[in-house]
Amino acid sequence: MRKKIFRSNRLLFYTWEEADFTLAQQLWQNKTVSKYLTTSEGFSDEEIKNRLVSEITSFKKFGIQYWPIFTRDNHTFIGCAGLRPHDNSTLEIGFHLLPEFWGKGYGTEAAKAIINYSATFQNITHLFAGHHPENIPSKQLLLKLGFLFRDTSFYAPTNLYHPSYLFKLKK
Repeated sequence: MRKKIFRSNRLLFYTWEEADFTLAQQLWQNKTVSKYLTTSEGFSDEEIKNRLVSEITSFKKFGIQYWPIFTRDNHTFIGCAGLRPHDNSTLEIGFHLLPEFWGKGYGTEAAKAIINYSATFQNITHLFAGHHPENIPSKQLLLKLGFLFRDTSFYAPTNLYHPSYLFKLKK
């Protein structure tokens, strides 16, 4: 059974569970979503299973993951957003939304909620984020949120150099 982690004005953040495989497929086999995450045209069932296990393991080990998110009004699955370990004082923030929910402010709302949640971790001082070089809306969102460009880093799943950013958490 999914555990609710937190909520925002329009969104609910839950934990991934093994039973969520079809939701994970819906998201990560979507070619429009996956074009920013991998060189292939969507993740295979095996890759999705591994990714789901990785998210569940991350929550068990660190208390964080890229949580599945749902609308509060009708509980519609819209994607995932959350945190991953990056280094001792930094977490990585990320969000993957289904295309029909792009441009509606959900990414901004999810990111702000996650930034607020991140501030509750005592030893975390920064958030790291990166984006596919062709994903201009993600770049604009990160800059709007106050992330500062750091450098470009090679990201093996896309075989490209992705711009990366840092955000200093207010403590």
